[in-house]
Amino acid sequence: MKKLLSITLFSVILSGCVYSSNYESGARIDETKVQEIVKGKTSEQQIVQWFGEPQFKTVLNDKDTKYVYTHTESSASAQAFTMNTTMSSKQTTLDVLVRDGVVLNFALQKSDMAPKMTHNTKL
Repeated sequence: MKKLLSITLFSVILSGCVYSSNYESGARIDETKVQEIVKGKTSEQQIVQWFGEPQFKTVLNDKDTKYVYTHTESSASAQAFTMNTTMSSKQTTLDVLVRDGVVLNFALQKSDMAPKMTHNTKL
């Protein structure tokens, strides 16, 4: 009886152990600031002040410049003993098109980079 109780207790303890990992890349994009962008009025300097230097800055021609800001969050976890694993990843991207120093257009996109994954392995 003690052996059965010990094995059960040990199994319960092991099944509760979860190893997790989180990864974050790029600065978070403040969506309240995105809502303050006004096409034809918000300046290039204001965009840089609100969001910092972009990950990508592309000069399209002598008047137009494209700024791209990206924030990625990923997480994964694995449960000991049961070997259940999960993973998810989300990306937020802000594209800003500037003409002659003023915002011409912008777009905020949120997406799952990969579908959520769950894997169960039974021993």
